[in-house]
Amino acid sequence: EFERTGRGIRLIETDDYYIAASVHEHQLVFGDQYEVRYTITNKTGKPLQIDLNGVSNKNIEYSFEKSIDVTDEVEVIGSFYINPIEEEQNSFRTHPTVKTIVKINGKEATFKLGILPKYPAQVTAYFQEDLTFKGNKNTFYLDLMNNFSEKIHFEVELPDSPIMEIQTKQLHLEMNPKERKSIAFQFVVKEFGFYEASLPIKAIKNNGETVEFTRLIGIPLRGIGAKFTGADEEKVQLFNGQ
Repeated sequence: EFERTGRGIRLIETDDYYIAASVHEHQLVFGDQYEVRYTITNKTGKPLQIDLNGVSNKNIEYSFEKSIDVTDEVEVIGSFYINPIEEEQNSFRTHPTVKTIVKINGKEATFKLGILPKYPAQVTAYFQEDLTFKGNKNTFYLDLMNNFSEKIHFEVELPDSPIMEIQTKQLHLEMNPKERKSIAFQFVVKEFGFYEASLPIKAIKNNGETVEFTRLIGIPLRGIGAKFTGADEEKVQLFNGQ
């Protein structure tokens, strides 16, 4: 059986044996360790020699090794670690894989399971005003979603900018698994333009392990006659002053 995103085999079945590899979820947050399971069935009644050797691929760190003699059916569990990514995975390109060299009575096959790495948090900025005025106080919102399946302490820092004076530039908050929160930030408009900021973020787990990453946000401060451009993680925006 062919696994599309990893462009490789995840299952082989013959008259003599059945071998399948699987992970519990395709989309997994980087900065954490996960299990890969191998289900092996021997149909012959004679011992089947199986060697499993993990191979690291792209940002997937995997060095599992196991040799076993299978007489009926067994399940073998390995573990792999997902290192950080620098940009979102393109769904049309080959994904990083949990790669395993499998030897079956000396005959070799390569298994690949595609993984879609996710950032520890989804982060977007939202500002609802169509028009701003210099010196005025305004509020924008930072929307966050914890992508981990555990409670996480997040620390976020908002960089300085010549176009806005942010009242509180550091954020500390606890978030439950998959929880969403919207945090208000007050600021004063100094100039018209685009607040484009790469936010340094720390995700701190209960065991003390810290995962660091950045997310790009963008907030347009539109004024009469102001022309500017800017970008965030999702789009490029152009404003012609109208």
